[in-house]
Amino acid sequence: MIEELDKKGLDNVEPVVDLLTRGLVAQHPAFRNQFDLVVASSVCGFVDNLQDTVNVIYTLLDEFGMFVHWDWAVESDDAGFGMTEKRAKEVLLNAGFEKVDVSIAFEIESAKGPQKVLMGVGRK
Repeated sequence: MIEELDKKGLDNVEPVVDLLTRGLVAQHPAFRNQFDLVVASSVCGFVDNLQDTVNVIYTLLDEFGMFVHWDWAVESDDAGFGMTEKRAKEVLLNAGFEKVDVSIAFEIESAKGPQKVLMGVGRK
């Protein structure tokens, strides 16, 4: 996906493939300015240090910035993938977002039956 995004040559888009850490933010030129929006699709449920990562995202957003993520909705945070609505909300609030909305956005039919997709939105 990153290669396809790169091929588009968008002026104000800098694809970065790496773990988002304070060290990366300090060194990589893509993080020199603040962001209006950060989007993560099917990522957060797989990140080991999610709270640290979302804390960094919060610092990268401008005054009215927004973080939006979609992840598989699961019943237990021990599922090994995805996130519960409770965890998604706690992570966003703990990062400092003032307005937090977490909901089941839609379902996808799969061979194993319907799979719910969680959407989390944090606004500064």
